[in-house]
Amino acid sequence: MDVTLRLVGKYGVHDTTTVRIAAAAGVSAPTLYRSFRNRKDILLACTSVVHDRAMNVVNSSQNPNVIERLREIGVYHGEHLSNKKTGFVEFLFQFALAPANLKLRERTRAIHLAVHERLAAMIEEGKAQGSILDDVDPIDTAWRIISFFWINDVSFLMRADEFRSRGLSMQALESILDEIAARPRG
Repeated sequence: MDVTLRLVGKYGVHDTTTVRIAAAAGVSAPTLYRSFRNRKDILLACTSVVHDRAMNVVNSSQNPNVIERLREIGVYHGEHLSNKKTGFVEFLFQFALAPANLKLRERTRAIHLAVHERLAAMIEEGKAQGSILDDVDPIDTAWRIISFFWINDVSFLMRADEFRSRGLSMQALESILDEIAARPRG
């Protein structure tokens, strides 16, 4: 899957052929067909890897304070981009733009919805614990936080490192967190 994702990042879905996957993996094409029926199945399996990577980011902090947890997730995402040299939005873009017959768009939508649902649940948890304002809409706020991930990943893809190095990335997240955070009374 890692080989295939690397190829998708380099060549796009269209030019990530079975022959190219096999060569990059150091196996023959018939060897690939022992595990997968066709290229579509290989690409669909890759969406599971991307889903896992996205959920690993969203679940990277277990801080009991939801505002702090979301902040730590944002930091982890930035560090992940710097260390791994890859995000997950790149592949989601490629899969979303793939031909409809590959069914990658549906999987991409499912990945986004799973991340969104997880973030929305965190926001509800924060409202219940009192760290997030009661009138915050979890659906809208989860989408805003996802937009932070997108901006971070897209700036990485464009090699616009100044966005992260100047702290603009975290400022964007901090703006969201500041707007939704409940203020201590006293």
